[in-house]
Amino acid sequence: MKKTDGKTTLKHLQALAKTGTKLKTAAARRAEELLALIARRKENIVDAFYDVGQALQEMLDNKLHMALGYDNFEAMIAARNVIGRSQAFKLIAVVKQLPRAEAIAMGQERAYALANLAAATPQHDTATSIVTKGVRVRGTVRDVSRLSVREIESLAKQVRPRKKKTSASIDADREANRIGKLLKARDHTATLALTHHKTYSSATIHIRLDALTALLG
Repeated sequence: MKKTDGKTTLKHLQALAKTGTKLKTAAARRAEELLALIARRKENIVDAFYDVGQALQEMLDNKLHMALGYDNFEAMIAARNVIGRSQAFKLIAVVKQLPRAEAIAMGQERAYALANLAAATPQHDTATSIVTKGVRVRGTVRDVSRLSVREIESLAKQVRPRKKKTSASIDADREANRIGKLLKARDHTATLALTHHKTYSSATIHIRLDALTALLG
């Protein structure tokens, strides 16, 4: 077995550190190039949305935000005022689902509506296959070629699988109903809006202050 002394090990570590620094610098340089491209293109995003989507996808897939010192992709686009989070992921979805020529011919909103529809179907559909073959909705194949963006969005809601309620969410609904009745007894205008999260449920309550004071007192 070949022996290595301390100097050899130190040189090896220094070489690795130097290589890592070069890679990080290259990643940071590429990230800055992509951010500059987006800044130029978003001035005319109606025509250049696909270029912006490609740049965003490359940064997301290669985690280039880390080279710029950000913990995640969302933090980077917010801090650098790149583009809105929702808009960013819409454009990335279009790039993933459609070739450039097709997406540009459709326009940004229609391209995203079709990408969203493809993602919502239980089948392994793509936006391209939906355009050419249609989409199955409740046992019937629908032709989307003549549908408006709003109609395509409506189809996405129809085909998206409904989430089954868990026992925890059922219990939360029951408890919210009980509390809602108590609130109504104190203030007939009181409302309770329940929101289910992955591991818990939260409630937003609107009630008159005097009624709340009486309820708590």
